[in-house]
Amino acid sequence: MSDPSSPQNPPKSPSSPPAATVVASAPATEDASELVKLRQERDTLHSITKARETRISELEDENKRLKFPTPPVQEAKKSWLDGIKEFFPDDE
Repeated sequence: MSDPSSPQNPPKSPSSPPAATVVASAPATEDASELVKLRQERDTLHSITKARETRISELEDENKRLKFPTPPVQEAKKSWLDGIKEFFPDDE
């Protein structure tokens, strides 16, 4: 049997993965400027979407208010005893 520490099978030295070499060799300024640009686009789209959703909500509320108006407040009904007291003013 062969010894695992024999010179026939030397341990491989750890090398960086291919993606790490690509990332390390890429110019950092292009990535940073592109990230800033993408963040600005994202923020712009987010603000546009939020404004649109707010407007839609306002229109839905107005539509509901116009379709189903709140009923007018009815006056409180008089008690039937109030009507009887008109006929018999001496009982008060």
